[in-house]
Amino acid sequence: MYNRHQDLDSALQTPYLHVAAAGSSRPYSPKPAARHWELKPMFCHKPSFARHQSDRFKCLSSSWRKPKGIDNAVRRRFRGRAAMPKIGYGSAKKTRHMMPSGHKAFLVHNEKDVELLLMHRKTFAAEIAHGVSSRKRVGILSKARALGVKVTNPRAKVTTEV
Repeated sequence: MYNRHQDLDSALQTPYLHVAAAGSSRPYSPKPAARHWELKPMFCHKPSFARHQSDRFKCLSSSWRKPKGIDNAVRRRFRGRAAMPKIGYGSAKKTRHMMPSGHKAFLVHNEKDVELLLMHRKTFAAEIAHGVSSRKRVGILSKARALGVKVTNPRAKVTTEV
């Protein structure tokens, strides 16, 4: 019996692409094929959920509130009405809390916290906390630069003379 998953598995296990296009002027180079687990993580763009009738009334903020009315068409999920948030809009586990750069944010309060990221600099990026003074920020930034740790907010509260 034909199993299409075997073809996929064998294609993923081949380390090099040996196929060249017919009539191609490019020379053959043994470039490793990208495996599915090595590809950049895909992010799904979620809809922004606005509060029902927040566009009609100035006193209603657009931040989401669940409609509670007995006749409310949004709550009853009528066709053509606004969608409500539900569990199906959640992110994949691999890309949850991930920034577009591929890092996850790690809140840093002092230079010692930056040293924790030394072994995890591919996974996490330092984010300097809001309450850290500008003098301590300079020390944290120099420590992060020395260790090769990415900082998400390097220009916050740091004044530079032009």
